[in-house]
Amino acid sequence: MVQAYNHMIETYNAKNEIRYHAHKRGELKRIYSSIVNTSKQTPVYKINLSNESQVYALGIKEAALNIKNKLEEITDPPEESIFMSKSVYVSDEEVLSAKLLTDDTKQLPEMLTMKLHNLASNQVNKGKELYRDLSGLSVGVYAFRIYLKDQSHNLSYEVKKRVNNLENQNQIAQIINKADLGIIASVENHGRNFNSIKLEADFPGNFGERSFTLEDIGEQDTGVVEYLGLNRLHAAGKGALFDLNNTHKVAYTNTFSIDNILQISLKKASEDPVEIKLVPDGNKILNHIEKVADTYNELVNVAKARTEETLEHNRALKLLKELQGLSKVYHNELEACGISISEEGRMQVDETLAYQAAADGGMESLFQRKNGFIARLTEKAASIAINPMEYLDQTIVTYPNHRQLGFTNPYVTSIYSGMLFNSYC
Repeated sequence: MVQAYNHMIETYNAKNEIRYHAHKRGELKRIYSSIVNTSKQTPVYKINLSNESQVYALGIKEAALNIKNKLEEITDPPEESIFMSKSVYVSDEEVLSAKLLTDDTKQLPEMLTMKLHNLASNQVNKGKELYRDLSGLSVGVYAFRIYLKDQSHNLSYEVKKRVNNLENQNQIAQIINKADLGIIASVENHGRNFNSIKLEADFPGNFGERSFTLEDIGEQDTGVVEYLGLNRLHAAGKGALFDLNNTHKVAYTNTFSIDNILQISLKKASEDPVEIKLVPDGNKILNHIEKVADTYNELVNVAKARTEETLEHNRALKLLKELQGLSKVYHNELEACGISISEEGRMQVDETLAYQAAADGGMESLFQRKNGFIARLTEKAASIAINPMEYLDQTIVTYPNHRQLGFTNPYVTSIYSGMLFNSYC
């Protein structure tokens, strides 16, 4: 047994997660009772304790523990079940998008309805359209001031030699952008060699109020603000107007949160209402379902390897047939959730169907049904973990005498494969 155990340490990487193997006292008592009850029904037998047989027994025990672990990870405890995880469904993502900021969504309604009248917009100034090749600014230093957010910022532009209007516009735009005040400056071409400066705030403003203003503060009669028309308002900032569950609302940005739980990003105005729903997190659920399939196939692979490597494989075939039989009984409910068993006995997951089942609640029903496939598979995995020796070829010596007073013989199943180990990985 020690040789087989050491061989397992060298052969297999630990895959088990400890959470569901760290048993409470009551759970340990149930496991012990299961061993006792199994032993009562188990005859005394002889088996071939080769290294291969011991590795196989420990292999199916590990695989069964992994299956049980993954299934319990999905469903236990109910308040932490993977099916409690939520994502957001938006009926029209061209109008808006939404995402959760936290896993705690208890304070959020299951559904919101939004009708978006207009988006929030920032202030835009557009300067005078000037002929590009004229030279309108004399040599000198031009000082000007920008007011925004109750602050003022002084900037200056030096003309060392007369240049054309386009050069002046490009230089002023660079100065404003380099100051990094939250105002984006650019030069627009209007055709026929006419250009102007465009100034746009990258922050929201109060409805109907200016977010920024400019003025000349130099000594010239005509400064750059007046000459280039930098303070000419083209569009004032305004908030986003929308109805949320038939209540009129205003937001000063196009991205905002509701109760720090749900973040909404507005994209396009529409008079058609948009539904925002909390639905099961299909991607997270699908990821866990695929892990269940992997652990199930791990058990199948160990049993199949046994049938290919030795002639003593009748019990390994028995295990494979039991798994196949279990899946056939529940074929319809598995198929409805995008889960199927191949001819070789391996579990396959159709991502599209499984995702849909996760989103519409069908997958949760599959896992929560008390007498369904998952419940039966959990029982089977627990049974294999308690007594993997059931699936080793054996020669019966004698059957247990159930009439004998006080008969238990609780350790028959554990002396071969370390059944009293909580987990060897």
